[in-house]
Amino acid sequence: ILSKKLALSVTHVGLDVRVFRDGNFGTKWDEAEENSRMFIRVATKLGLKAVAFLTDGDAPCQPFFGRGESLAALNALLSGTADGWLLAHAHNCIRMAQLTIHNSVATSAPAETLRRCREVLSQHLASQGASYEDLERRASKILQEHIHATTACSAGYVRVNTSAIKKAIAQVQTEHATTNGKFPDPAGIILLVRPGDAVQQGDRLATFRTTDDP
Repeated sequence: ILSKKLALSVTHVGLDVRVFRDGNFGTKWDEAEENSRMFIRVATKLGLKAVAFLTDGDAPCQPFFGRGESLAALNALLSGTADGWLLAHAHNCIRMAQLTIHNSVATSAPAETLRRCREVLSQHLASQGASYEDLERRASKILQEHIHATTACSAGYVRVNTSAIKKAIAQVQTEHATTNGKFPDPAGIILLVRPGDAVQQGDRLATFRTTDDP
């Protein structure tokens, strides 16, 4: 991680340390904290200003899973149509970035930051021969492909296995990459409820898309 920052002459490093069963910095909070402190010490010796943020990797921080779904989430944020769950995640990311650079949270409103992000992204896409309108069309197509849904089999409280969702999507992506020999985007999931929410039998829990039979 640090070698890449040094190669690009980066001076400030913010690391989101996700604590969960497959976490690179540890599966337990104390282990992840110890490794994060080590990361910061090494970064300091290399002349970098580093900060680590420990987050719960077992709980989904936002409802979109999948490559195309990431574009749909980004477009929702930058177009002002994001729901509370996704918007809260974006605000947390903004605060992390501000703390990494300024060691404090800046006074600019999240909405202004997102507006500036859209401007920068539009310029970046234009430099690559694309446009923000292309991203909007792709995001719209992804959402239209969410024709499948999973529902609660009984009343209760929602639990989400984030690792299982990511592994399932990654497995399908790998299979399609082997078959098609190109950058694959065959499946994705959008959660409709948060962990801990109460649901009744038949309530929709998530929508998903797949190029294969569900």
